[in-house]
Amino acid sequence: MMDDHVIEVDFTGQELFHTERNVDYFENAHHDMYKKNGYTYILYNETVLYNGDNFILDGFWVFDQSGVLLQDWRLFDHFQPARPALGMFGAEDYSHANALWADDNGDIFFNMRHLSALAKIKGDPLDPAFGEIIWRISGDPTELDFGMDFTMTSTAGGPVDFRQQHNPHLLPDGRLRCLTTG
Repeated sequence: MMDDHVIEVDFTGQELFHTERNVDYFENAHHDMYKKNGYTYILYNETVLYNGDNFILDGFWVFDQSGVLLQDWRLFDHFQPARPALGMFGAEDYSHANALWADDNGDIFFNMRHLSALAKIKGDPLDPAFGEIIWRISGDPTELDFGMDFTMTSTAGGPVDFRQQHNPHLLPDGRLRCLTTG
């Protein structure tokens, strides 16, 4: 994955999937992609002007096996920043999505590191409900910009929070797991 193209190859080097910036997409592909049920999900970020400030917000594309873009999910369509931009170089990286993962139903776990938040999103690109947020969880109780649909508890003791997490996925027993730095 590079900003200007995404290529999948098999172990022999045969190209299986290819997309290219300014041909198949126009934003910056970054951080993560995931393949499930014949679809390739690719994270991207875009600069959005909101309330006079530039924010870098994230989204994801869904491509079919032949590289055709089927859906484009934009965070800005579901969430607007709650505070002014603090970016020093023209735009603030407000959400910084760094991972996405699809479950067996094709729903997407969309991880936003800078918001210390995670969303489960209807991810089947052929479903009329594609893109609807199923639930949201925010791990930093002092910043609930993205919202919260749960009450967190801990069975291990210590603070009941998470911050700046990576790699959300479901464990075999159905529990959600994220790697966290806080």
